[in-house]
Amino acid sequence: MHQLVFALAALAQLQAPTGPAPTPGATPTTPAPPAATTTAAPAAPAVAPPPSEKKSLLPAKTKPRLLVMDLTDKGAGPEVTNSITQAVQGQAVASYGAGDAITSTQIKILLDTQANQQLAGCDTELCMTDIGKLIEADLILGGTVTKVGDDVVITLLSVTPADGKRVGQEQRKTPVNRDLYYYAAKQLTSLVLTGKSVDPRVPVVVNVVDGATAVEGTIVVDGKQVAVGQSAQLSLEPGQHEVIVKRSGFADWRSVVDVLEASPLQLTATLVAERIYLWPVAIGTGAAAVVLGGAAALMADYARGEFDGSSIFFNQDKTKNYSSIVPVNSADLCQRETQISFYAGRAPANDGKEAFGAQNECGVAAGPGLIHFTLMGSGVLLLATGALVTTDLILGAE
Repeated sequence: MHQLVFALAALAQLQAPTGPAPTPGATPTTPAPPAATTTAAPAAPAVAPPPSEKKSLLPAKTKPRLLVMDLTDKGAGPEVTNSITQAVQGQAVASYGAGDAITSTQIKILLDTQANQQLAGCDTELCMTDIGKLIEADLILGGTVTKVGDDVVITLLSVTPADGKRVGQEQRKTPVNRDLYYYAAKQLTSLVLTGKSVDPRVPVVVNVVDGATAVEGTIVVDGKQVAVGQSAQLSLEPGQHEVIVKRSGFADWRSVVDVLEASPLQLTATLVAERIYLWPVAIGTGAAAVVLGGAAALMADYARGEFDGSSIFFNQDKTKNYSSIVPVNSADLCQRETQISFYAGRAPANDGKEAFGAQNECGVAAGPGLIHFTLMGSGVLLLATGALVTTDLILGAE
């Protein structure tokens, strides 16, 4: 900072007026006093002229002067910061009706490289005050551009060099969208310098997407259709607004937004399909029906083998082998029916009471078993699969 002040002071000193250079070898002379009209008086000793005062770096001002500094980049990147600085400088020239607006770009050519770097990074009251005094500024405007998440925050402040007092300050967050942050920079500049924005209507950008794909939609604001397309930039008055995006085959997207003065917004309307696709459910129920049907067939095969003696898979009596014999009497038949009760659904009579149905001659009541329930479940799932597929086809045809 001191180097910048010294550079400005040295340059101002070089521009101070000087008298004619003395002729080499000549003897300096003292101007003769004016001739006396009456009585001659001794000559008065010569008095050296007062040292010349420093001149301003700029021509003598005739109006109040505003110095507009470059904004300081705090993570936003030079491209964004330079663009916002240009917007601030342009609007400052238009808004400072009290006098002349001088930008830091206009005085940079008078400074060395190191001083230029300090001038571009000057965003404190003390730094701005020191520079403002050297160019006879009555007001200084500066600030910062800070990266915050996916947005940038623009901060502007005005300072009076005479006392270093902060006169005004405004701050807004804006999306990294050139149209939006350029707008915000102009409005903030006007707010700091005049107390009101240039345009009270605020830009609100609405983007319509289906997942990651841009799609067209109908944009409705406060019950009135305002645009149709993949994207639209609206101009809304400050206040609360309801934004709805409609698209055939999709559920309506709704949002209530608070629009603030000089605070542009960017909305993304992500649409979701209105109908539910039933094919995935139909595939699941169909697969379950096939599995249950296969299980029922496998159990029936085991039951048959247990009954006719070709299998002893569930034979609890290890001493008996039914692999090569067939039932020879009713007692043998009843015993085998008991062996397959898990599969075929035959259950012994319980104290003379019928468990599931009428008793046969062996005292075993017949009723639905696991095979029957499995087959019924498979049938129900097949019916559900057919209904789901039919419904999905009908909805897709609409």
